Amino acid sequence: MKLSKILAIGLAVLTMTACSDDDEFNFNSDGNVTVDMAQPSITLKENKGYFNVPVVVSGEANGYVQVTVEVQEATGNPAMDDVHYIVTSKTINIASEDKVGNVEIKTVDDGEINENREFIVTIVDAKGAKIGNERSTTVTIRDNDSEFYEKLMGKWALNFVSKGAPDKWDVNVVGYEETEAGYNETLYITGIMGYSWAQLEVSYFFDKATNVGYLEVPLGTLVADGVDFGSFTGTVLAATVENGYVVADGTLRAEWNDMFTEITFQDSPVLYLAVFDEATGDFMGGWKSLNLVNMTR
Repeated sequence: MKLSKILAIGLAVLTMTACSDDDEFNFNSDGNVTVDMAQPSITLKENKGYFNVPVVVSGEANGYVQVTVEVQEATGNPAMDDVHYIVTSKTINIASEDKVGNVEIKTVDDGEINENREFIVTIVDAKGAKIGNERSTTVTIRDNDSEFYEKLMGKWALNFVSKGAPDKWDVNVVGYEETEAGYNETLYITGIMGYSWAQLEVSYFFDKATNVGYLEVPLGTLVADGVDFGSFTGTVLAATVENGYVVADGTLRAEWNDMFTEITFQDSPVLYLAVFDEATGDFMGGWKSLNLVNMTR
């Protein structure tokens, strides 16, 4: 049994003991109280961690309601108890003033690509209430390891060479939720970059049929605005330098490794953060010129 589950169960036992001492678990005696699962189905990501499967109480209880559930593997690609998820406690106590109780469960992220897994949470016993018609919730654990877009998110070191010396910025790669526009299309490198917080847009491309993927930094996009440069307030755009000229068209390309621990920029390109006066739009010079090397974590 995993340590996290042992600790969780220990805390649950302590909580139940404390309630028993104080309230002696005076169970509801009103015969019109029922319990049901709140949702027929729940879908979440494998790396979710702790989540709740809610149980609802209908009617006016005059004491505690105790609900016991069991979990079982669903057909198809089943999720297994203590392997793909861990249940904190399969018995929950719901006070009379509460209308919802929660079965707490923790997902286990195996770091491997697999089909979505399912299991079923079912009410099998209730004290102080009758079991209603909605006895079960099907939980789908969606694999996130095949979504490379999501695997690229997180903390990175952006490594570069500036004025002949290696340097780095600690950054975060952030993106969109699955239900949002921009998912599997756009990521952002964010963090303190030189003078101020900045955000560098990154286009994401991946073809599952060919297993080919890469990133592109589109030039000419906004990196930061409202930056106080002392004598003026500036807007910063992503650009590069070619033959001594600032170029704000095109892209800088990068690719990730199989372990998602390194993103390498092709040909160590120059990222030139070009500053423009916000009031006049005049080009004011460079914020920073970087020979991009890679991103590591």
